[in-house]
Amino acid sequence: MREDNRRDTPVQVAYRPFGFSTADRVRFVMEYVLSKVFYLWREVKTPRLRLFVYEIVLSLCLATGRDPLAMRWLRIDRVKTISGTFNVRPGTGDVGCASPAFERSDINHFLALIEKSLIAGRSVLFLDIGANIGTYSVAIGNRLNKHGDIRVLAFEPSRSNFALLKRNLEDNGLTGIVEARQVALGDGSASSATLRFDPLIPGGSLLGGVASEGTVYEEVALSSLDAEIANEVFDLLAIKMDVEGSEVPVLLGATEALRSAPEALLIVEDFIDTGVVDYLQNTGWQFNTKITPYNSFWSRHRAEHLPEGHVGVTHNTI
Repeated sequence: MREDNRRDTPVQVAYRPFGFSTADRVRFVMEYVLSKVFYLWREVKTPRLRLFVYEIVLSLCLATGRDPLAMRWLRIDRVKTISGTFNVRPGTGDVGCASPAFERSDINHFLALIEKSLIAGRSVLFLDIGANIGTYSVAIGNRLNKHGDIRVLAFEPSRSNFALLKRNLEDNGLTGIVEARQVALGDGSASSATLRFDPLIPGGSLLGGVASEGTVYEEVALSSLDAEIANEVFDLLAIKMDVEGSEVPVLLGATEALRSAPEALLIVEDFIDTGVVDYLQNTGWQFNTKITPYNSFWSRHRAEHLPEGHVGVTHNTI
């Protein structure tokens, strides 16, 4: 039986000024190469060789500044890894998202933080905002569901992405842990929006903005986090946010949810709209670390929830 006061113990994280140093970049490049060239062989169950070829060709395209090739000739429609089974659309960016090399360092760090909280006996609500085909939801559902009380809400507005997300959750036996919701999130000022995306990169959908050749449009339902999780009860709110530049509106629509959360952890894509960094710094979030050029980790605590004698960084509140 767990001790009651363990529920009040925040996840211990290191704090430092926001940034991505030269040393950080060197570590990232080393990890990137290891993930693509070596780790992939032990972390992919099938199709190892074809996925290896995909990763090498993709990396060469990125290194030379070329648009990624579709590589339909590889005929990859299903990927099985240590994180789970993923159905993908051949010739699209889905294949890269299903690869265990995808944001490997970020996913592993996030998993470790959540696992620590679960082992301490705390309940966790994980929000996968911009779930796409379920890379984070499937990994967290499969790897952490036996470690404690965790519930996952996966938000994905696109019809085609949502259908694939649901299929992947079903194939991994995660429908009892992960609830998928076909809705986009915003600041709560509207109930619908226009989604646009490139069919070759269906996971990179955007709300609004300027269209390009081949752009596909879709009208989607729009909600807010305050509305979506108003009745949820948890000790730790863990959020992954990949919404292609709409991060600030999503956070604006989560004011009450974050105000009432005992503790929140956030991994957010910060390179498309860098303004999210200023917003987080000005609204009570504490920067923790940045492991890759794509995302950064942040945390905040409700002041009255900190245990007596806790020593750490002072957090402002919204």
